[in-house]
Amino acid sequence: MTPPKRYVPQIEHFLQAPEAIRRDGRPEWMQVVGLTHNPGKLLSFSGPSARALAGCGLDNVMLSWGHGKYLYHAFRGQGSLSEEGLAMIRYHSFIRTWHREGACIHLMDSRDYKHLEAVRAFNPYDLYSKSNERVRVAELKPYYENLVAKFVLDEIDW
Repeated sequence: MTPPKRYVPQIEHFLQAPEAIRRDGRPEWMQVVGLTHNPGKLLSFSGPSARALAGCGLDNVMLSWGHGKYLYHAFRGQGSLSEEGLAMIRYHSFIRTWHREGACIHLMDSRDYKHLEAVRAFNPYDLYSKSNERVRVAELKPYYENLVAKFVLDEIDW
């Protein structure tokens, strides 16, 4: 299934994904992942491509540096997002290569299988939550400010 091609301002997509997660009754920490998975696009820059050893675990593979990896490193050790939530942020843009094309399966360790399931659970919200239905940003802002305060430190050491 191909994601819909719709133009919505990034601030609205930032809210569409977590709102879809919330409508489905998913946990609050997953709503925070939905809210924060893309802002790293604004802050990321490119880096070296992948290198690999079989079965070494994806934590030991250098993937290209992008918005997900940037935000993962910013959030890791700062706040209370679960390991699965951090994996969703780190690997959400890598899912097509990782899962659909079967690339890197030979590199996975036991933790990566748990992470893959988490990223699969998050992926539909990233790809299919965009719609032409407008989001009431001002109305949703207090809810998400409180949610971020619950799982992310007041001040992130970028």
